[in-house]
Amino acid sequence: MKFWKTINIKVGQKVKEGATEHDVSVLFSSLIIRARQFHSLRAAAVL
Repeated sequence: MKFWKTINIKVGQKVKEGATEHDVSVLFSSLIIRARQFHSLRAAAVL
């Protein structure tokens, strides 16, 4: 029994390209840096 079918969809516009693995890595790196900065500032404010 086959659960998945191949579906072809025609579009009238150019399809946007997805993010590359490098793009995702850069995004996560910048989010981690921002989170660390936020936690450092928050810890300094508590003191």
